[in-house]
Amino acid sequence: MRERIQNSYKKIAPCESEKDRMLQNIMNNKEETNMRKLTNVRKIASVAVMVLCLLVVSGTTYAGVKWYQAKQIAERLGEKKLARYFGETNPVIKETGAYRIAFLGVVSGKNISSQMGDVNQKKTYAAVAVERKDGQDMTEEDVVVISPFVKGVDPQLFNIYTLNGGAISTYMDGIYYGIADCTDLEIFADRGVYLGVMDGPAMKKAYIFDQKSGEITSDESYKGLNALFKIPLDKKLGDEKKAQAYLSGLSDQLENDEAEGVDETNIDDVLAHATYMEGSRKEVKPDDAGMIHYVDKDTGLDAMVHKETVVEGEKTYIISEDDNGKYVYVFEKEENKYFVSGYKMKYAS
Repeated sequence: MRERIQNSYKKIAPCESEKDRMLQNIMNNKEETNMRKLTNVRKIASVAVMVLCLLVVSGTTYAGVKWYQAKQIAERLGEKKLARYFGETNPVIKETGAYRIAFLGVVSGKNISSQMGDVNQKKTYAAVAVERKDGQDMTEEDVVVISPFVKGVDPQLFNIYTLNGGAISTYMDGIYYGIADCTDLEIFADRGVYLGVMDGPAMKKAYIFDQKSGEITSDESYKGLNALFKIPLDKKLGDEKKAQAYLSGLSDQLENDEAEGVDETNIDDVLAHATYMEGSRKEVKPDDAGMIHYVDKDTGLDAMVHKETVVEGEKTYIISEDDNGKYVYVFEKEENKYFVSGYKMKYAS
């Protein structure tokens, strides 16, 4: 289908304004959008004063490949506000294994997203696309994780999960398009910032961290998806004081968890340090987009996962926190039904 559309474009050779209109019409009639928030640990807050810094990413495209613009993806995902600030960009393309990946653009600002913004908190939003080189469609079975890294910091410690991040995504013409959000990356601009795109949370297996130089590189022996881009942020935007404060806070949190002897990547270890909240087990049903959304009526905390991540016999979980402590919400699938249970952790951040 996408090849036929591309060939049609070559034959009729429309003007730029007409081309943009045609693309929008195509998008409006494609597959149903699948929106997923990977690490939604706090309630989305109301819109505050908007402050924006826009970065246009330069690069080259592969001949014959047509990628949608970041602003078009944002519109498709219902992010009309965010779409206005992505502007026109050229994708930066890389290939790893069986995949071709496009870095479509990045913006930073306060409350420029209707779904991913937080009050008075400046955030960074990055858009990417992933397609299979063999022409097969990307599907929901293909897990894609978009994560920032910072030069000089181990990716296992500094990534999308420790940066209060998440993502929303859609599939069009067999291509995965995603927009990830996280804590403001511009404060690290003078250090050097990367964007990793991988097939799952493979920070340890897919990338190599050189402790001496601080450089991060893709592991060429990795067989899956592990693209790595350097985000060309203006070094003048760097704020070493804020960067150090953030990293120190992250380090303190990790040390606290370590002191408690808790491995938050191991659900059994987490539950060993948590107490079940009586009466919290509920049956939950996916919505039309396949999302399972659960709101704890006692804490008000949100937990959201896609049904495809909940596998029979396994536990899928999200860790959330508020001023009163940390909580873990465990999703399970039993006989084609979905259930969630809440636990209060015995330690805090």
